[in-house]
Amino acid sequence: MTCYSTDLRHKVVKIYQQGNTSIRAVAQQFQISTSTVQRYLTQYRQTG
Repeated sequence: MTCYSTDLRHKVVKIYQQGNTSIRAVAQQFQISTSTVQRYLTQYRQTG
């Protein structure tokens, strides 16, 4: 599993929360898997 920076994680969550895009689109934008985006969103919801 590739380690991504905390900054990238915050950007992914922020872009998705703006509500104008899908998980798939965010994943493509940052060249990461959809499961990674989903994991970041789950972690954010659980821990803030």
